[in-house]
Amino acid sequence: MICPPRFSQTNCRGLRRHSAAIHQKLGNLPDTQTQILAYTREPVAFLLSLFHHQIRVGVYDGTFHDFVNGHMNLNNARFDKRLAGWRDVFGAQNVLAPDYDQAQRNHGATGIVADFLALMGHANVQLPQADRQVNAGVHPWLLDAYRQVYATDLLNREKRVLFEGLLTLGAQMPRVSAAAYYLGDDGLKELQARIADPSIAF
Repeated sequence: MICPPRFSQTNCRGLRRHSAAIHQKLGNLPDTQTQILAYTREPVAFLLSLFHHQIRVGVYDGTFHDFVNGHMNLNNARFDKRLAGWRDVFGAQNVLAPDYDQAQRNHGATGIVADFLALMGHANVQLPQADRQVNAGVHPWLLDAYRQVYATDLLNREKRVLFEGLLTLGAQMPRVSAAAYYLGDDGLKELQARIADPSIAF
């Protein structure tokens, strides 16, 4: 992809969020005005996405309750804290933090891809039509089915076909709050309060 000169295409995977580490790696780019693009999400939605992804790829096989109570560091869902170091190094005006879910709503099935291209200055790029949104989520009623597919001895390409079928089925099912389904209403409120409380360190 060709980006406007105002953007620096740097792969920041694996860099820490602390300003000293970021500055050491990227703080002295010559003759470059760097802007950082980092999509953020509502914290619980972000944790659910991580949970579902790890279930699908077989990295984690526990419950969402255990996932947010020991397995996953909840600081991962505190985007202001994660982006603080980048703002310190490059300036708040150069750190773009659009909302991931709003991008999906704005652009339909091609959501995040279309939004990313628009921010890169390529809003007129024609994207192929999609039957459902890019990176569609796991329906919580089907979670055990995903586990069972992963646990089979099928070839990976055969598993992908079944996973695609489950995603399609999930898109046709009634929408439910996955977090409330997994944690209950009180458990969800407790999780939200823990993430929002800056006095709690994880």
